[in-house]
Amino acid sequence: MNDMKYIIESVLFSKIEKEKRSQALQQMDMRYKKVPKETEIIAEGEILDYICILLEGTVRSEKLYRDGDVHIIQYYSKGNILGLEGAVSKMQTSPVSYISNENCVVALISLKNIQKSDYSHEMKDVFLEILASDNIKKMNKIEILAKRGMRDRILIYFDLMMQRTGSNQFHLNMNREQFARFLGVNRCALSDELNKMKKEKIIDFHKNDFTVLQ
Repeated sequence: MNDMKYIIESVLFSKIEKEKRSQALQQMDMRYKKVPKETEIIAEGEILDYICILLEGTVRSEKLYRDGDVHIIQYYSKGNILGLEGAVSKMQTSPVSYISNENCVVALISLKNIQKSDYSHEMKDVFLEILASDNIKKMNKIEILAKRGMRDRILIYFDLMMQRTGSNQFHLNMNREQFARFLGVNRCALSDELNKMKKEKIIDFHKNDFTVLQ
C-alpha cells in the first residue's frame, strides 16, 4: 500500500529506530479500511481492542446526549490516532463516536499485536505522549466553553489556531454547523457574529479560510 512509508514515519513509530520500523510494521499486521463520508468509524460505547491511524481525510469525535443534542469534541487530521483513550482504559470502551468528515482511509491495529511486538515499550511511550497532548486539547476546550460570550469563545479558538499554525491565517476544517457544535452555540448566531467581526475588521474570511486582523 502507498501509505506504508507514511505509517512508518508517523508518530506511532517515532520512538523506534528508523532502520527497525519496517520490522515493527510487519509485527503489527495492520488492516486497512476505506470509510465513506459521514460514516461512523468507532461508535460511542463500542468495545475497543484496537486503535486506528488516520491515513486520509479528516474525522471528528462527537458526543450524543439524551435530548438529541450533539457536541463535537475534537477534530483529527492525517496521521492522528483514533480510539486510543478508550482502547487503553480499564473498560476498553470508546467514550465518543468518531465520524468521517469526508472519504477516509484508516489503518486498524490490534492492541494484542502491539503488546506482543518487540517494540511494545516504545509504542507505550508514544501512547503516553498522545494522551497527554489530547488532555491539553481538552483543557483548551474547557477554557473555550467556560466563556459565556460567543465572541470570546471564537477569539480563544482562533488564538489557539494561530498558536498551532504559527500564523494569523489558517483553514478551518469545519463547516458552520460543525463549528457551532464545537463551540456549543447556535449556528445562525455564530454566522451573524462572524459577519459582525468581519465588518469590525477583527477578522476576515472567505468560506473556511480565516485571517485574524486584530
